[in-house]
Amino acid sequence: MLWKEGNTQKQFTIGPYPTISLKEAREKRDAVHGLLVQGLDPNEQYRAEQKQQDEETPLTSRVVAQEWYAKRTVTQTENTRRLKMQRLERHVFPSFGDLPIKQLKPRDIILALHAIESQGHRKMTRRVGHARVVGYLEYGTGQTGQASRVHKERTQKGVWKFLT
Repeated sequence: MLWKEGNTQKQFTIGPYPTISLKEAREKRDAVHGLLVQGLDPNEQYRAEQKQQDEETPLTSRVVAQEWYAKRTVTQTENTRRLKMQRLERHVFPSFGDLPIKQLKPRDIILALHAIESQGHRKMTRRVGHARVVGYLEYGTGQTGQASRVHKERTQKGVWKFLT
């Protein structure tokens, strides 16, 4: 839906047609029109609602990982996705799966990966590590900065270090 405020044109997107029915789209359009009549910006209202919803139900690492893998159905087979999820459930989620994603620190990831490695699973550490954990963290936070701070640097003894 388009409208003008002063000299600027603004837009509020309701959603794609197959996902949103025409009836729902019309109802949302009427709600947006009501906000405009009251002099409120629908985009600001939407952001405030999303922020409140995020505060009420924080995203955990487990939820973000499951959502990320669900969206990878196009690029990966069911068996591959299932195997990757099993690895996360076995090795990563016990450490920080129920921790809200915004509270997750690079050190938490490093410690979880170090625990896998100390059990003698070096290859599993690599499989689970950077490609999986950092990938879904970047997806969940929407920022590459936080997740890319986790770097796997090995000394000759295989000790994990991290850069902050």
